[in-house]
Amino acid sequence: MQKGMKTMLNVKVTRLQPVVSQNANKLRAIADIEIGNGLMIYGLLYKLNKDNEFYVQMPQHIGRDGDYHSTVEPLSKEFAARIKAEIEKANIEGKNYTPTSEESEPLRFTFNMRNGANGSVYGNMRVNDDLLVHNISVKDRLDAETGNVVKFISLPSKQADNGQWWSVVRPSNDTVKEAINHYGISAIGKIAVETVGNIKYKELKEKAPELSFYRHQNVNYGKAVGEELSKAGIMWSGKVEKTGMVITISADENDSYSKIITEMRERNKAQTAEQAQTAGKIDKSAFFDMNAPEPF
Repeated sequence: MQKGMKTMLNVKVTRLQPVVSQNANKLRAIADIEIGNGLMIYGLLYKLNKDNEFYVQMPQHIGRDGDYHSTVEPLSKEFAARIKAEIEKANIEGKNYTPTSEESEPLRFTFNMRNGANGSVYGNMRVNDDLLVHNISVKDRLDAETGNVVKFISLPSKQADNGQWWSVVRPSNDTVKEAINHYGISAIGKIAVETVGNIKYKELKEKAPELSFYRHQNVNYGKAVGEELSKAGIMWSGKVEKTGMVITISADENDSYSKIITEMRERNKAQTAEQAQTAGKIDKSAFFDMNAPEPF
């Protein structure tokens, strides 16, 4: 296994259907994969681009703007390359296909849930640091044993031309199913804010020796934000990830959070370089960028 790839989820191709027709999209195969030994993704397209180079198109859906958007989105070029490499391996080996690795980092789920119209709850699900699943929602079902109405996480599905619905993402075992429901329901009414917003860190990836330094700075900054939240009487929780620290707060406190971040930024701008060093040695490159795209 290559250096820098060892912490990612494994990928296994569970189905590969070759496409014989040479259509305009240059579709060559349709694949289903399992990641992390517990989460299925259906309907990946193995295609040729205009330069006759193969690529993988992740499952898509039509957004409110009328355009196509990825339903499942790799969060790094490295993980996208891993998916492509595994599909190509399955394509070459055929019935003799064996996954590159049966071992995987354990699955971890982080949810960003929002309240919609008519009491609906929807959002997205981040899988470790490798994948983002859009179009998840919270639905009710009747528990057969208790007769009570319980909430569960509904993962994205797609309607086929024949009118039937099929899963785009689905747990492949009960343990993962229970984990998704537990963490997803727990995230209702909360937002997750990652305190890493600088492109300098993202460019370093995993190969640069400076990586651990910037991660350390980002975690320190997350702790500083947490201290300010505590002073303001805001309940929060923090989890250290590969990219730094993720802070989770109640969605009702989002305005207060933004105000605290702004005040912290203004205070640090007013400090001299010497004062900034004595005040926790927080690297300004690690400051959260409020204009950066949402990380979840």
